[in-house]
Formats: sequence, C-alpha cells, structure tokens
Amino acid sequence: MNRIFLGAILSLVFCAPALAATSVDLDRDWLFRTDPSQIGATAGWQKNLPTETESVNLPHTWNIGRHDNYLGKAWYFRTFEMPVQAANLHVKLHFGAAFYSARVWLNGTEVGGHEGGYTAYSLDITPYLHTTNYLAVEVDNRIGQATIPGFAMRGRDPKQIWYDWWDYGGIVRDVWLTLAGSVEVNRQRIRCQIHENVAIVEDGIFLESRLKKTEHLLARATAFGPDNQPAATQTRTVLADAGAHEVAVSLELPSPKLWSIDHPNVYRMVVQITDADGNILDEQSDTFGVRTIEIRDRHLLINGERVRLTGITRHEESVWEGLAETPGTMRYDYDDMKALQVTLTRPVHYPQNPFILDYADRHGILLIPEIPVWQFSEAQLRDPKVLALAQQQMREMIEQAGNHPSIFAWSVCNESDTGTPGGIAYFRAMRDFIRQLDPDRFVSY
Repeated sequence: MNRIFLGAILSLVFCAPALAATSVDLDRDWLFRTDPSQIGATAGWQKNLPTETESVNLPHTWNIGRHDNYLGKAWYFRTFEMPVQAANLHVKLHFGAAFYSARVWLNGTEVGGHEGGYTAYSLDITPYLHTTNYLAVEVDNRIGQATIPGFAMRGRDPKQIWYDWWDYGGIVRDVWLTLAGSVEVNRQRIRCQIHENVAIVEDGIFLESRLKKTEHLLARATAFGPDNQPAATQTRTVLADAGAHEVAVSLELPSPKLWSIDHPNVYRMVVQITDADGNILDEQSDTFGVRTIEIRDRHLLINGERVRLTGITRHEESVWEGLAETPGTMRYDYDDMKALQVTLTRPVHYPQNPFILDYADRHGILLIPEIPVWQFSEAQLRDPKVLALAQQQMREMIEQAGNHPSIFAWSVCNESDTGTPGGIAYFRAMRDFIRQLDPDRFVSY
C-alpha cells in the first residue's frame, strides 16, 4: 500500500467520532538482502538501508531462483508514512508467518520477534512510530535439534540427521497494520451445541481495552446464516477498564443449517463493540459452522450420519512459489483434490494458510491440522524447551484456526518416538494442554 493511500485511510478514520480498527496492507514495495556473514545487526541495517538490495513483494521466499539453496539470515526493509497522530491511536504490526525465526526493528528499535514459521503473530508498535517509519526484519530459516520443525534425530548415527521438506526462508505470508482506538476485538472463540432443532452458539469475545477509566460498553453479536441473512443476535453490557477482557455471549439458532461434507453450510458471526452513545469502537467478523462429529464403532459420524473418508495430503508449497503461495496456487491444487473426492486430509505437517482452512470449510473437506513435530526422538520429546515450543505453536494454531468447522482434530506430532516413555509423556502433556483450549475436538498424532 502506497503512502498516499495510507494517509487517506488515516484521514478518513480520524474524521469519525470513534475509531474502529482499520487494516492496512503492507505486502508491496519491500527491499531484500541475504546476510551470509551475519553482519546485518552489527553493521546497523536495522537503522540504515544497506546496499545491494533487491525489490520484492510479499508473500516471499528467497529459496526460489538464485538464492534457492540459501540457509541462514536474510533481511527485509520497508518504509511507510503515519501522517496523522492521535492520542487514542493504537497500531499493531501483523505477520501472517515468517519462516523460521524473526526479529523486528522499527526506526532502529527492536520491537519484538517470533519463533515458528507457520503461525501469525503481531507486535505493538505504537510507542515507536514516527511520521516516516523504517521497518527492518531479520529472518533466519535454519533449524536444529530443538526447533519445531527440527532435524530428524531418530537415527543413532549423527551423520543421518536429516530433514524431510524444504525450509523455505522468508516472510511467507501477508504483512499488515491494524489501526485501532481505545477498544479492540482480538479474536472470537465460537462453539456450538445442538439440542433437538436448536443450536446454542457460545461466543467468547476477547477484548483489549486501553480505556483510561471504567466505562459501560455494549457487545452485540449477530449470526448471519449461509444465505447472509441475520439468524440471531444478542447484546451484552460490558463494564470495561484498561486491560484484557473476555465477554461471553450466547445465541440460539432455530432450525440451523448444519455443516457436512455434502452441505458445507457456513455461518458468519459479526461482533460490534459500541460506547454509551452508540459509536462503534471496533467490529470483527469470523465464520463458523454447526455440526456434530463423533467416532462410534470405528466409524466417523457427522451429524449422526456415517461418512466415507477418502483423502490425500499436500505440502503447502509449489515449484514456482515455494511456501509463499498465492490463493490461485492453493485453489488450483485443492480444486483437484475436491475433484478426486477428497473428504479428509491431514495437511502436512504444519499450521496452514487461512485460505486453505476457508476452502475446506466451504467445500466440505475435513482437516486434522498439526504442528511440525516430525521424526523427533525420545530425547527431543523429553526436552522441556521442545514441549514449551510445541505448546506455543499449538496455542497459536488453535486460537487462530479454532472456529473452522472443517477441523475435527488436532495432531501433536508425526512419525516420532511416541511408543517410548518420553514420547508417551509428551503426548499426554499435549493432549491435556489442548483440552484446556479446545475440549470438544479429538487429539491425534
């Protein structure tokens, strides 16, 4: 997004009496440079643009073309304007994913980082903003014994340490800003139960408040049916002060249209937070489905009906885009999979692009997403650092993807030493952790 357009958005936003969150695309007009000698930070690249950069747009991986075999650190640079400032302006910088680890600087100050190459994260950059801003991101795509994914360590010979799929380095999904005011909806957690001909929809709304004093707010949740018509609405009064808040809203859907493989009906939940004068402080929309899934007599049943499960799995990569796939590439492959009557896939081996999750919702494909704990030895599974990182990645995946009706189970690892005491302990710890976050879905490996 160019500077003029960003400025226009800010001007329009601040003409309103209250500030609802606005998203600003930052995918275009980046500069890129590899750092094989690892000199970037000491040479001050986080403060000043180095020479010998190349122009790229996001999503991007450097492992396509002349850097195809490069492992190590590389840098991304971008400038953007913030021509308008306001006392209640709150700005977050979002990364859809960057493989594998990243450090982020804004105007020379390190504002945060992230480990894990397949989940989204955001950083509060409000205190570091200038009128003209210089953004620098260092990405490292090297993996090791205690990373996830990591080297396969099951062989006794150290020379046999290996890795199964290419570790595409780069900012491999979208980057954007959100501009919000004093109250922001971070996410929703939507769960459904069916009682005869009525669905009870429980929506947990997670708010972030920067109010200077306690205020009465209204949280209104409206469920729109597959026909995009309002199906139910509920309003709750919220007594909010500064900090994090979870608001519980319950709605009843009479005669709900159920989600299934043959009839993938998708609902949409719109949440609005308003002040006492009716001004919209923030609004967020998320999709969900109403269905029951159970395993009985060695069969999977959706809404009480046995279904025939056929499927293949697919790595999220292509020869022309690597991991930095565009929607057209993902749609091309999943259209083929749907034509082959795929009804179930464990999309190996890592959290998937949101496009794929939405495609599965709307085309009736069951999913078992997993975190990339692949070919881990008992020693790795016993490592407290590995467990903590696995739980971080699982939490991020569930919080970001947990409303999708196509997902019926979470997978905690693949082809690892789960038959050992350390492997059993790892699985049980992950199972118990997942049940705290999502008690309604199955846990697998």
